[in-house]
Amino acid sequence: MEELLIAAGLSAAGRSLISDEDHGDSILRQASRDFLDKPTNGLLIDTSLLDYMGFLCLSASFAESAEECWFVAVLLAKGVRDTKQLPTVVMEERDGCIRVAMKHRGIDVPARIMTALVIYPEAMEARAKRTGAPDSAFYRSISKTELRRYNHKEVAAHHEAWEEHLSPLLR
Repeated sequence: MEELLIAAGLSAAGRSLISDEDHGDSILRQASRDFLDKPTNGLLIDTSLLDYMGFLCLSASFAESAEECWFVAVLLAKGVRDTKQLPTVVMEERDGCIRVAMKHRGIDVPARIMTALVIYPEAMEARAKRTGAPDSAFYRSISKTELRRYNHKEVAAHHEAWEEHLSPLLR
């Protein structure tokens, strides 16, 4: 994280205030916005994936809290690390009803879906057209439902905003 704060131009005094309860979040969020405004920071710097994702998420002005930003950062870091393919559903007919189930469980579901919607939206839509698989809206609704189930209502409410904010930064 130190490398990101230095790249954002945050002074040593500013970096020391990050842990301050009253001002730390606002300083960190402003530093992340400053970082994204610098043209030289499109280059990868030597930092952890989670710190980098967190820094990108903290620049979101619509986020209600730093906790929301860090949770989305964790989702994306997990999704990037774990996702080898696009999210998939399993559809089966049972007693005349079609049952839809995700291949993965728990917090893996929104992590994989949000990662795919942020980084690979064209691939999701192309697969839907090519194979008849569910479209992005279907997966987004599953992700939102799972996020609400795990009591991350603010992330679910901002799902589309997170996609719009992060997609240009991560593609």
